[in-house]
Amino acid sequence: MKTQILDLHDLDNPLIQQELKRKLTQGSLVIFPTETVYGIGGYACLEEAAQSIYAVKGRPSDNPLIVHLARFDQIERYAYIDHPDVYTLAKAFWPGPMTLVLRKNDTIPMSVTGGLSTIAIRIPSHPVARTLLEVTNLPLAAPSANLSGKPSSTTFAHVMSDFNGKVEVIIDGGDVPIGLESTVIDMTQDIPSILRPGSITQVMIEQVLKRPVLDESDLKNGGIPKSPGMKYKHYAPLAEMTLVRGNPDAVIAFLKEESLRNQGLAIIGPTEIVSHLNQSSIIDLGSLSDLNTIGKNLFSSFRQLDELHVNRAYIVALSDEGLGKAIMNRVLKAVNHHVIDVD
Repeated sequence: MKTQILDLHDLDNPLIQQELKRKLTQGSLVIFPTETVYGIGGYACLEEAAQSIYAVKGRPSDNPLIVHLARFDQIERYAYIDHPDVYTLAKAFWPGPMTLVLRKNDTIPMSVTGGLSTIAIRIPSHPVARTLLEVTNLPLAAPSANLSGKPSSTTFAHVMSDFNGKVEVIIDGGDVPIGLESTVIDMTQDIPSILRPGSITQVMIEQVLKRPVLDESDLKNGGIPKSPGMKYKHYAPLAEMTLVRGNPDAVIAFLKEESLRNQGLAIIGPTEIVSHLNQSSIIDLGSLSDLNTIGKNLFSSFRQLDELHVNRAYIVALSDEGLGKAIMNRVLKAVNHHVIDVD
């Protein structure tokens, strides 16, 4: 398969718009950037499209897909709005990196929702994603554009590496601005519940709603996951990676000792830690004073780790306050909860 490469300017062409809509309604897949990560999208009302997404990614079919829409007034074509807080959250955070779980109607096949009677919906803010959704006027089921279990794609180079020749169209949007997937909130219960943390934090949500919400992102779900990222190991590089937790001095001392023992070891961490190390295979995530940069660099650091061809790696734990909660959620899944505590 020869993959067609487009950019934002191409989406202004009426002939390309018509061709994209035709391809999508016939089951083709299109990779496009959002403000969070790149997504691999298919027509959400077409069961075959969902099956193709699962097949190309190697993704388990009980892992639900997020449906991307252009506008809020499209939601009731595909879902029921049972909770008044949906309107409040939508006004505050859409378009943007928030996904709401609602009760689905029969328009969306069960293959898209992982066999669930609920649907995850998002209205992205990235100009490429918004233009694509507007010109095709289609709901797009789009999980992150990565091979299942591997780091999510945050650059055009990442998606080309994973999917060139495997999908019909890739739209180049450069580097994405956030780099962590959207916050997922379950709106099917009386009290909204965070299923996956993201750049929209629990504090931000509670400030808007003026009441507490639940955080169920740390619960291990043994059945069918209600949100992407709740059940399976995610984001993992090829190297065996372990999380190191403890006070900074103890972490630095531990990593120095481990580096002497194993010259083939790689270390990922914030500037405040890795600047004290002489290890050659160091990946600097950025300063602890700028968690936005650390979040944006996280998945790229995992791919960089693969390029080093090392067998083992340590990644330094961050505080799980604010955006750190979302970052550590991804890290713990990437290390498959392999943790060393030092003091």
